[in-house]
This record gives sequence, C-alpha cells and structure tokens, in this order.
Amino acid sequence: MRNLIVILTFTLFVAFGSVAQAEQLDMNGLSEAAQAELALKVAQLRKDAFDTPIIPDVVEVQKYVSVGEQIGKALAVTARELGIEVNNFASTPVGMIAIFLIVWHFFGGMMVHLAFGAAWFMTLIPVWIYFFKRLVMGREETYDDKGKRVSVKYAMEASNDTVATFIITGIVIFAVGVLGIFTY
Repeated sequence: MRNLIVILTFTLFVAFGSVAQAEQLDMNGLSEAAQAELALKVAQLRKDAFDTPIIPDVVEVQKYVSVGEQIGKALAVTARELGIEVNNFASTPVGMIAIFLIVWHFFGGMMVHLAFGAAWFMTLIPVWIYFFKRLVMGREETYDDKGKRVSVKYAMEASNDTVATFIITGIVIFAVGVLGIFTY
C-alpha cells in the first residue's frame, strides 16, 4: 500500500509539476558599469513581475457576466410564468429542479468532461501501474528463517519492446485523459 501511495504521488508530481530553469548569462566581455546596469535592470524586472497585478481579460469576464445574466433571466421568466416570486420559487422542489436544469444547460458539458476525465485517470493510471509492475518489472522477494517476507525488489526483466509499448500506452492514457477533460 505504501508503494502504491508513493507511485501515485510521483505520478501526480510528474503529471502536474513544472520544471524551472535558470540560464546564466555570459557577461565576461562587459565592463563593470554595464554589468551593474544589467543587474539593476534584472532587479527592476523581477520587482515589476511580482508587483504587477494579474488582471483578467475583459472578454473572459464579459462572457461569465453574460452567462450569469442569462441564468438569472431564465430563472425570472420561469418564476413569472408560474406566477411566483423568484425567491419563493427557488426554495420549492420544482424551483430547485429548474435551477439545476438551467445551470446544467450552461455548465453541464464541462461537468461531464471533468467527471469522466477524473474517472478515466483514477481507474486507468492504477491499472497501468499494476500491469507495468506485473509484466515489465520482475519481483524478487526475500524471506527470513520464520517465513516472514523481509524485502521486495523490482528489477527490469522485460524486453525493450515491452517497455516501450507500456510507456507509449501510458502516454496515450494521459493524453486521452487530458484531452477528455479540456475539450468541452
């Protein structure tokens, strides 16, 4: 169980981690004044990068505002047709169903993609890891005199073709899951 948790944690880090890379500039041919000026510019750029507020795109904000307006108008029209106040309508079972259906109309596809993508990853990644360990890695167990297992070691025993097939399969599983989640 501990090994499974370690493998799943590693998989999450590999899947969602990012690698930061710093590049050292060659300033050997520059004078000390030019090097000092570059250092000041770098310090100013770093300060500006952290001080600049992240402002969302106006078009994106407008899209969400229009979706909210449409949901509100749909709810108001539904309540008006039934001759009930919107607040009273929202507290009734029929009102809750209507609100669910209106919200589903706007966000249902996204929710389905997220649910099936999460289910895809939660089922196929552990299955892939299980078969990789079973078919690619050889398991060597050592026991003490009483028959209690002391250690388990895994070593590559499969051919390079099998390993390549499993790696490609893992990449395909990951790509299909990501595309399934983010293509709504």
